[in-house]
Amino acid sequence: MSNDNRITFCNSSNIIKEESNIQNYINDLRILIVVPSPTIRMVYSKILSDNGFNCENTDIQENIRKKLVDSYEEGKPFAGIVIDWINSSNTSINIINQILEHDQLKGIAILIMIEKYTQKAFELAYQRDNCDLLLKTEQDFIALRMKKLLFSLRNVFYNSYVSDDYIHDKETILLVDDSMTVCISYSKILKDAGYKVITAQSINEALIKARQYKPSLAIVDYYMPDGNGDELCRQLNNDPKTRDTAVVMFSNRKDIIQKVLEVGAIDLIYKDDPFNIFMLRIRAIMQVIKSQRKIRQLDILLAATHELGIGVLLKKGNKLEPYNPHIYEFSKICGGLNYFDIEDDECIFYSDKNDLTKIFQINRLKISNTDNIILVQEITERKLAEDALIQAHNELEIKVKERTVNLYEANKSLKEEIKIRHRIEAELQDLLKQLKQTQMQMIQTEKMSALGTMIAGIAHELNNPMMGMLNYVQYCIKHTNDNNKTYNILKDTEYEINRCIKIVRNLLTFSHFDKSQEQFSKNNLKQIIDRVLRLFKYRLEKDQINVEMNIPDKILEIDCHVSGIQQVFLNLFGNAIDAMNNNSIKKICISIANYEQNVIIEIKDTGTGISEKNMEKIFDPFFTTKPVGRGTGMGLSLSHSIIKAHKGNIKCNSQVGEGTTFIITLPITQMEIEHE
Repeated sequence: MSNDNRITFCNSSNIIKEESNIQNYINDLRILIVVPSPTIRMVYSKILSDNGFNCENTDIQENIRKKLVDSYEEGKPFAGIVIDWINSSNTSINIINQILEHDQLKGIAILIMIEKYTQKAFELAYQRDNCDLLLKTEQDFIALRMKKLLFSLRNVFYNSYVSDDYIHDKETILLVDDSMTVCISYSKILKDAGYKVITAQSINEALIKARQYKPSLAIVDYYMPDGNGDELCRQLNNDPKTRDTAVVMFSNRKDIIQKVLEVGAIDLIYKDDPFNIFMLRIRAIMQVIKSQRKIRQLDILLAATHELGIGVLLKKGNKLEPYNPHIYEFSKICGGLNYFDIEDDECIFYSDKNDLTKIFQINRLKISNTDNIILVQEITERKLAEDALIQAHNELEIKVKERTVNLYEANKSLKEEIKIRHRIEAELQDLLKQLKQTQMQMIQTEKMSALGTMIAGIAHELNNPMMGMLNYVQYCIKHTNDNNKTYNILKDTEYEINRCIKIVRNLLTFSHFDKSQEQFSKNNLKQIIDRVLRLFKYRLEKDQINVEMNIPDKILEIDCHVSGIQQVFLNLFGNAIDAMNNNSIKKICISIANYEQNVIIEIKDTGTGISEKNMEKIFDPFFTTKPVGRGTGMGLSLSHSIIKAHKGNIKCNSQVGEGTTFIITLPITQMEIEHE
């Protein structure tokens, strides 16, 4: 019988009767929504508000912990927080850790909204009793999950939301009296007793302040200028925002006690009572208010646990008493109430003889030094789902890693193939370029060979008549008296004929240009340069170009192909002369120096110079800056090839407007080439 009596404390009719109280309790719970997106904040706020929660939105960049602590100090604490899990940063983790590290905030329910389940989110949420996860795609269940989380919290939740200290650091009392003297004197007494006091001197002012401050108690003067206190009492009781405010009438008349109680006041305090009696009455009334509040909240909590399928067990000392039907169902499964009497909050597993496993979450709520409430919730499906989800997540992680490795290897192989292809293409381009250069050099060589053959023929044809003319002139000089005027004319003629013969001999020297048959031989560079300069003598004199030579008397002879080296100097001197057409200062400086096993030749002009963008291309075949018909673009390219064939090096330094310097380095001996 005793058990039946205990069960009727929270039977079905009482639960239905208390549903409105549950909703009123939820209306008093504030939820802070911490989401960066304004649109998502609005969606979450609407769902929670439609289910009776009082919501407030904020950006995730605010100081969330300060906002929560400030809400305590203002007497309007937040019961829960909905926070967006941000994968690109640790913002959510930092906020949650800040909340959990603060003793005053440990009772807050934290619901984390996530795109998908991750290991980090699991570790953060399920290692803490006041945290839970919800997929963003299941946002319609946000209100139900928040209710479940709130009512499944352990003793921290109970101490936070049921204890007086959390709900009111200071109980607020509204004192309504048209007398300023009464308001001042009684306000001081109440404040000295530790209460927060708000005063009003009219019914309208009292209604406004009651809605604003929601006081626990209103002490109302029965007779007011704008109406009686019973009218204010009726309005406070009928207004949803103030109906929780208890009303005590304040008057000298003792005959109105029945009228006062009929309108809903809980007591009548006489103005002529001494202050100490007044305070005793107030303290007694406040104790009743606190007790009623605690009972109402506890009943709401019990009703909510029934709705959420949570069994409630009251432990008074060493005695266990069931408080709702769910705990009976659980005790039948596990063989008695003692199975749930454990010291710590934890998950317990029960397996029957058929190996049917049930998992229960146990939470203990301390209500006094000797009494505890034990909350029992079956979480078998949830736990199995969580385990399956974690296993699926781990399997997915393995598959992702395997796939990543495969993709990495495939990508690596593809990159290697691309590198090989690019290298082959580059090699083919180089070979094609070399082939074109070789082809053009062969063409130029054939041209030079044909030109040499033609010059050789002309030189031979000219050489014979020249020798005849020289013989005739020398005969005439021999038989002419030097006092004769004709003698000087004959000597000038002899000189000019000798000069023509030297020119013809130079042409014959250049006509013998056949690299394929020519052998390396010892040659004096100064003699080669002198021969080339004699070919340019006419242009040098005509353009008034000064040639300065700094060549030691004892310059070492080098191994070279004479015709090839002559061709290099011919090209360089010709380019230097062309570059100084329009210059006021025209000079070519030639210097030769021995350096270790090499000879260094420097040819410097005062021409127009070469621009920086053209410097990289001067040795390319067919590149020329000369007008059409003045150059083929092969001179420097051929010179570069000839110097390379001699195992030498040629480089160019130039500055626009100041001139150009070519520096040629040639080895003194060509032993290795000869062996080849």
